[in-house]
Amino acid sequence: MSLRRRYPAPLRLASTLLFCALSLPALAHETMPATWCTAPNQTPQIITGFSFNKTQLKTMALQTVEQLGEEGLIAEGIAPRMADGRCGIVDRWLLTNYILQQYCAAATGDPDAYAYVGSSPTFLSPLHHQQYDYEAVQGSCAVCTTAP
Repeated sequence: MSLRRRYPAPLRLASTLLFCALSLPALAHETMPATWCTAPNQTPQIITGFSFNKTQLKTMALQTVEQLGEEGLIAEGIAPRMADGRCGIVDRWLLTNYILQQYCAAATGDPDAYAYVGSSPTFLSPLHHQQYDYEAVQGSCAVCTTAP
């Protein structure tokens, strides 16, 4: 289901630099918290990678919808509350982003871990809310570490 490994130090440094460089340009909107890894002597460190196919993402999406329920989907910003109080249409991009963030938090043991998505053209597209339909995604889970 996932690619889980610790990278050797030189590759970890190169990956961290690549992570930083790729996270600079904003996509349609920023998913990384503005205060993430900004304290003195802090740097992002890639801990593990992930790769999920469409079937896996759909399965995780169904499980997440069941777990959160309508109120949870609304509270997490994954679906709007309709005028009549019911849950509106679930945004597949927001749901997948939520799943990836939760996955990275669990995989790294850090609730503030960040899921950097490196591939799926529709996930990364400025029109991702309209175009993304659980296409396969690959990326990395990073945590913010403090240099000794």
